[in-house]
Amino acid sequence: MFKNIKIIVLIFICIVSQFLIIIPISSISTNEIESIKNQNIISWFNSQDISEMIKKVNESKLSLYIKNIQDFGPHPTESTTIEKLKTYLFNEFFNMPINVTYHSWDYEDRYGENIVATLPGKASSNEVIICAHYDSVAVSPGADDDGSGVAAVLMMASILCQYSFNSTIKFILFSGEEQGCLGSLIYATESKEKNINIISVLALDKIGYAETAGEGTILRHHADSASSWMIDITENLSKEYKNEIKLNVLRLPYDASSDHRSFIKQGYTGSNFVESSLNPYYHTSEDTLEHMNITYLAKICCLATGTIATIAQGNSELKNDDITISILGKNNNPYQAKLSIHVQNKNIHLTQQI
Repeated sequence: MFKNIKIIVLIFICIVSQFLIIIPISSISTNEIESIKNQNIISWFNSQDISEMIKKVNESKLSLYIKNIQDFGPHPTESTTIEKLKTYLFNEFFNMPINVTYHSWDYEDRYGENIVATLPGKASSNEVIICAHYDSVAVSPGADDDGSGVAAVLMMASILCQYSFNSTIKFILFSGEEQGCLGSLIYATESKEKNINIISVLALDKIGYAETAGEGTILRHHADSASSWMIDITENLSKEYKNEIKLNVLRLPYDASSDHRSFIKQGYTGSNFVESSLNPYYHTSEDTLEHMNITYLAKICCLATGTIATIAQGNSELKNDDITISILGKNNNPYQAKLSIHVQNKNIHLTQQI
């Protein structure tokens, strides 16, 4: 993205150089342009729309989703219980104005089905994925791991399907996660084989536990260096809507503990949200709704909603004709000058001082 901007800017610099003194810069890197883009990424989507989406996150509905999930009891992959839970979750998507299908997978002696709900994009072939896993370990009803993530994905689907976005959004509930992210492994591998352009994957796994007030204000967002721009977005949103979301984003390195890792292995961009403190009831029979903080879960759901909406509304397929660049030189002193570069692409307006 923006790989042609460097060439265009350098040409412009050559044209205007006769009006400027020598400027002590070598070039403008694509990383610098990417940084500028991320600093202004909220402008990709109308701020009022983001605020409206956030307000639609409903704590009572999140709590009901989790109660219904845990009431099925432990639901490990390949069990009769997960088959019943799968039908319930499929029907929840089906009752929304959104297309939903099953994606079958098998790996060695394991098998299962992922649930994929699709909101088609209007302006590009890009895909953005928000995901969680709906299987549990054999002894756990899985309220936090990962009923919390499943509930958030369902909530997000019910909200975002009321809007349209440039990129397609896929809301995916994977099975086989507790056996090594098997459902997402097959899905990501097949996506790569089909050359599907997935621009980002956000995994929600264990996002509903916070015992103290302090823990309820922190979100851990993990990403590798190639995916760190996703953390930039969540940080920007948490600051822009600090009164609504009330979360501080803790930037952390890559964490391979959830389904986004399957996409990272295929060369895609991916990251994950994790609760601020590990749930001590994780992977036990006590992983139930009574040990969760639904207000905290709702805040994370708000941030995830804004993040996915922002990414899906962006248009990363740029051509030279889409970009207008203007440069203004400022001669502040005999030894240093500044360039003000304004990059415009439709609804995106970026300015950087050099």
